[in-house]
Amino acid sequence: MSSISYAYRKRSIRVSMLAVLLALTACAEISLISDYDAATDQQVTKLHRDVETFFTVLERNPTKPACTRASNDAFYAQATTDINLLIARNEIRTKNDITKKQLVVMKDSLELLEGLHEVADSEDRCLGLDSNEMQALRGAFSTSFGAILKLELAKKRGEAEGSGN
Repeated sequence: MSSISYAYRKRSIRVSMLAVLLALTACAEISLISDYDAATDQQVTKLHRDVETFFTVLERNPTKPACTRASNDAFYAQATTDINLLIARNEIRTKNDITKKQLVVMKDSLELLEGLHEVADSEDRCLGLDSNEMQALRGAFSTSFGAILKLELAKKRGEAEGSGN
């Protein structure tokens, strides 16, 4: 009879330990994605404003030399610096893969924009002079910035938990 009670107590202890463990894990908050980062939100918003200003300036002054790549070197230098700093900031944050990927895509888009500007110069025309070209460029950047900010704001509200990041 002592062997039955010993086995019963051992099993009871295991069940109790399992119950305690389950209770503790139920209380623990599991995060699948990084927390909201106000600095990223603000810096992405600033970069979005700078890109939008760049497009507006090109639209309002579609003549040479104002529309040339060389005349817009300060914009490209600042935008490249800003996106590189954003990428560096977000690379060190854990569980932040989606945001990092979005920022790398934005960097690639800025590099492509600069390349398109150089092509326009080589064709002796202003970038975005064609309204369809400007609308497509502006729309692509707006969509990318919107996706980055939407995710960051979802993190702020706590809605991004199930993103699987």
